[in-house]
Amino acid sequence: MPDATAWIIGAGRVGTAIAHVMKNHGITVLNIISTKYSRAQALAAKTGAKAYANIPEHEPWPDWLALTVRDDVIADVVNLLDARIKTQNQHTACFHCSGVHGSSLLSPLAEHGWTVFSFHPIQTFYSVEIRPEVVENIYVGIEGTEDGLQAAQRLARLFGWKPMVIPQDQKPLYHAACVFASNFITASFGAALDILATLGVPENTAREALLPLSQTSINALAHLPPHEAITGPLIRGDVDTVAKHIQVLSTNRVYQEMYREMCRTILEILQRHNLSPDWKDKMRSALDSD
Repeated sequence: MPDATAWIIGAGRVGTAIAHVMKNHGITVLNIISTKYSRAQALAAKTGAKAYANIPEHEPWPDWLALTVRDDVIADVVNLLDARIKTQNQHTACFHCSGVHGSSLLSPLAEHGWTVFSFHPIQTFYSVEIRPEVVENIYVGIEGTEDGLQAAQRLARLFGWKPMVIPQDQKPLYHAACVFASNFITASFGAALDILATLGVPENTAREALLPLSQTSINALAHLPPHEAITGPLIRGDVDTVAKHIQVLSTNRVYQEMYREMCRTILEILQRHNLSPDWKDKMRSALDSD
């Protein structure tokens, strides 16, 4: 049996990751398509594919077609594909990698017999230079019709990924959870670097000093629920310390409000697990003070 084939439309960080994972798991990547042609060329050179700036007119459709473009252009690309399809096609499975949108964006393709689904890797891709361990044994959020889910599960198993089925109408909430677990951690770390910079600490030094703190906190979550992994002044009920933090952060209202909201989130977590301390009212008063 010949190897399965694939096209990748979009040659950014996610497209690069999907292309390499496909190639490493026996799928022949035939075409890389991107309006940013230099990106398509670079990725094609690494995967043995051909590069195109537009959807090729006369090549047969692949077994898998991955749309790894920005969310706001998925519908436009679907319209281009829809116009290019001439006959019914039962063998092509097409997916997009949006975390927030469902497979309904691909419904025009399903009308031609294509199998469609959404396939969102639960991983952050901060560079087009993909290290193999970044895409090993991860989860992927999948959504689609019955046929689409079967195809998505088959692809996930091929990649060695773990599928998590998400109802289409719940994808925005699912994606918000991913943002909390990734982007907001990065933003918090950036705020910490900025605060230390006001003390004259060089960024490299601050990063080296804080990374072990952040990494240990993350590592604790591998075997502890959040309410048991929380440390610091809130879990100790150190109201005076929290009040001093709020006072000194008054020079940066964004970080001050960020600090307040994260403290309130910690209190909510503690209360939800029946860890409602006798000092919580004093702590809330401190958080509400100017």
